[in-house]
Amino acid sequence: MKLIIATHNENKVNEFKKLLNEKVTVLSLSDLNDFEDIIEDGKTFFENSKINSLGISNKYEGYFVLADDSGIEIEELNNLPGIYSARYSGGGDLANNLKVLNELEGKTNRKARFICHLTLAYNGKLLND
Repeated sequence: MKLIIATHNENKVNEFKKLLNEKVTVLSLSDLNDFEDIIEDGKTFFENSKINSLGISNKYEGYFVLADDSGIEIEELNNLPGIYSARYSGGGDLANNLKVLNELEGKTNRKARFICHLTLAYNGKLLND
C-alpha cells in the first residue's frame, strides 16, 4: 500500500514512517516533486484537512492520501489563532509565538488547546468524516 502524506514537512513524514513500521510505503509531496499550493479556505481544521486530502487524492489515483490541519486555540483570544496558527503573524513560527505572547500580556487566562484533524482520502473520496 502506498500512502501520501500531504505535506512537505519531512519531520511529519518521518513520524508517520516510524508509526507505520515500513508496512506502508509513505511518500511526501516533496517525494512526488509536487509543490502546487492548495488554498486552505475552510473555516475549520476539518474543512482544511479535507481540502488537502481530496485535492491531492484527485491528482494521484490509486494512492491513499492523509492530510492534516492543526493549530492552537487560546481561550483568552477567542480561540485564536486557530486555523490561522501557521500564518498568524505572517512571519513564521517565532513571529507567531511572539504575537500570541504580546496579545496575552497582562492576561491571566492562559488556557489553550492544540487541535489536529486528520482526513484520509482515496481516489477523490473522503474515507473518514
